Amino acid sequence: MTDKRNGQTIEVRFTKPSWISLNDIWPGCSIHILHRDKTTGLLAALFKFEPDTRLPEHFHPSDGHGLILQGTYVVGSNEYGPWSYNLAPAFVVHGSEAKAGPEGYIAFGLWPSGSGIYEEYLDEK
Repeated sequence: MTDKRNGQTIEVRFTKPSWISLNDIWPGCSIHILHRDKTTGLLAALFKFEPDTRLPEHFHPSDGHGLILQGTYVVGSNEYGPWSYNLAPAFVVHGSEAKAGPEGYIAFGLWPSGSGIYEEYLDEK
């Protein structure tokens, strides 16, 4: 992966995600950091969820944006596939009824001022 800075633009090129397992805090989930700004908290990443992985109830200190790229994400009786978008407003508890579909899923996630979940764990790695 290369992080090429041209003025204010950051271009990231990689041929294969470098997945970091989050099994210690979120069994069945891995993360690939695209960009992280420790000053502002901004986090942009890819997430990979193994088949039928349940999402724990949680919240974030800033709005969380998610875009399904591959596979399916299930909330209650609703199934969301590629190009489905999710907005989790700051401090709104969510996840208790959510899980990965039978083939798992990969999603893009963005938190403008941090997710409040992954950063501390990633700092320890």
